Parts: sequence; structure tokens; C-alpha cells
Amino acid sequence: MREREWVKAQILPFEVGAHGGQTGSFPLLRFGDDPDPVCTEDFIQGHVTVDSAAFRRASLRYAHLRAAALPVEDSSALIIRVMEEHHGDEPEPGGSALA
Repeated sequence: MREREWVKAQILPFEVGAHGGQTGSFPLLRFGDDPDPVCTEDFIQGHVTVDSAAFRRASLRYAHLRAAALPVEDSSALIIRVMEEHHGDEPEPGGSALA
């Protein structure tokens, strides 16, 4: 997946401690000239709003999470290392090695 231009995984280390992503996911969407919705959810339900102030707050929260997370390349290297440690050369169902 790391070769795909549109996929950018970043890991937020446990050492960061409490952070703005702990309350649940919050996808930020853009639809050209239409209002920008933000989706929030908890363990019971989700909510979508096109309130511009809510979108700005969620965008700022996302920026803070990205700033605290490992860079994309470091995150990718960590994922590979953990996969190798836990699965080694173990084949995946399709027959090729996991890591």
C-alpha cells in the first residue's frame, strides 16, 4: 500500500499520551463548491455536519494529530518491522510472504 500515492499512513505512538483522536474518528470531506462536511462518531452513533466552525475545529485537531505522529516513512518502516517480528516469512493466504 505504501507505493500508492493516495495512501499516507502515520502512526501515533503511545508515548504521545492523551490526544484529540481518542474520542473517535472524524472524517473530513471535501466536495468542490459544496459545504465541507465533518463526520463524528462515538460508540453509539455517528453525526454529520456541514457547520464551517466544526469543520475548522476538526481540521485543527487533525493537523495536531499529524504533527504528533511519526512521519510517513518512519511509520511505514515501523509497520514493516512489526509485521516481520510477528509474522516473519509466514505466507499469507494467497501464498506470498506477509512482510
